[in-house]
Amino acid sequence: SVDHANKKAIFKVLPSFEYYTHPVVKTTITIQSATKEEILNYGNYSLLIGYGNVDVNSSLTGYLRFYQDGRKPWRSELKNTNPKDLKTTGFWLTLVPNKTGVWNSLIPGFSNQKSFHILHTLEHLLLREIVEHGYCDTEDIIGYTKEEYSGYSNPTIFFYDNYYKGLGLSHKIFDNIENLISKAIIRIMSCTCYEGCPACIYKRAYCEYNEKFTNKDLTKEFLKPLILTQTRRSKYLDQTNSSLKFTQYARDKFDVGDEYIPGWTVTEKNDVEYIIETAAGDIAYCTFEDGLY
Repeated sequence: SVDHANKKAIFKVLPSFEYYTHPVVKTTITIQSATKEEILNYGNYSLLIGYGNVDVNSSLTGYLRFYQDGRKPWRSELKNTNPKDLKTTGFWLTLVPNKTGVWNSLIPGFSNQKSFHILHTLEHLLLREIVEHGYCDTEDIIGYTKEEYSGYSNPTIFFYDNYYKGLGLSHKIFDNIENLISKAIIRIMSCTCYEGCPACIYKRAYCEYNEKFTNKDLTKEFLKPLILTQTRRSKYLDQTNSSLKFTQYARDKFDVGDEYIPGWTVTEKNDVEYIIETAAGDIAYCTFEDGLY
């Protein structure tokens, strides 16, 4: 109990514990501005990486009580908690928007739920490599996997500097992500456990999902094409940047396979845009001139 008038806290000694607790934290991450975004190409497979300014809002909404005897966990709700708002720099890794179909040939039934489990597992692996290779201490960088980030409509891994305006850690991760992924692949492939353990995919730091929603086997399948393939970076232009760089055309102007402008070919069309690529793997998104009917 707390004696506010006399500024004292009175502690009670508990003889034994039949449960342990886990906080329930709600986190919202918003990319404010992207300093740089690129496509990380592994042969036919690709990932989107970027870094820039992010706004992180987190609040403690309650806690879970887990009983040692296996009883159903009990949840407590907390009200009037003060949310923490942090403006800092961050790194993110996700699937290239509207280009996830290729993963279906590797993992049948590839879906948002499966890809979330895979990227969440990869986040745990990468965070361990970041810390163990001396980039920073565990408290200096925070990892979080969003089940679906609206900016990309895909699950997204975030690492953000745990300091106001950042320390440059996210930029360093962006520059060295290929090496970090290679180290993460070696770790998960060489670990002999069945479903994950503290030596591979269990997180050394706090996990908002309480170590749930990871999948070692699916993540190994996802990472296999990345083992022996030479990595190549290419350009990524989102809709805003594409609109500045490329002329907008009507939705009936081009079909898939047509040349949009010299060097750029239409590879896909959806309800709102052309997706164009170069032979080098650069990707751009160009909205239709006539908009969405």
